[in-house]
Amino acid sequence: MTKTSESPEPRRHAARRSALTDRLADIVLAEGLADFGLRRVAARLATSDRMLLYYFDTKVELVLAVLTRISERLSGALQITADAVRMKPDALLARASAQFADPAIAPFMRVWIEVSAIGARGEEPYRAFASQTIAAWLDWLDARLDLPAGQVRERWAAAILTILEGVAMLELSRPASTAGVGTLLSKALARKPPGRRYTESRRPKNDR
Repeated sequence: MTKTSESPEPRRHAARRSALTDRLADIVLAEGLADFGLRRVAARLATSDRMLLYYFDTKVELVLAVLTRISERLSGALQITADAVRMKPDALLARASAQFADPAIAPFMRVWIEVSAIGARGEEPYRAFASQTIAAWLDWLDARLDLPAGQVRERWAAAILTILEGVAMLELSRPASTAGVGTLLSKALARKPPGRRYTESRRPKNDR
């Protein structure tokens, strides 16, 4: 009995879908999400909206594929999986701030801010994607903070992410306005390292 070879069609389909995802990610990084309609992007790719739906089934699936590809590129650009060395909050903020200040990261942050804004209005799949992305970033920061596991470390992760996103938003709105802010804040944290006063709540004297 002769063994038949597997049909190459699924592989061709997957390769074509991946190539389309890359090209769509390029468009979004260059132009944003404001005009990310099926017909418009299909025209940019010299194809039809029906052909896009052949590869992605629905627009939601297409959007998620593109946002996931952009997220993967950002992870690669930041090398966020390169190591898991734990650092004090000031050192981690300084390192992350330097990475986010790279001009090559700006297009990714523009897209991220758009995703966050659209998601904040409750629009899917942006809302779910934003929530999942924030959770992933918090986990990444938490895993690299040299602090005891628990609520305090989680709050420091949230604080650092809040600073990074705030700086990114201000920088996109007014370029060069945040130069040195990350360094300034990390030095401020270094002068007041997290200790018991940051990890314990204290009752007023008259309550003791």
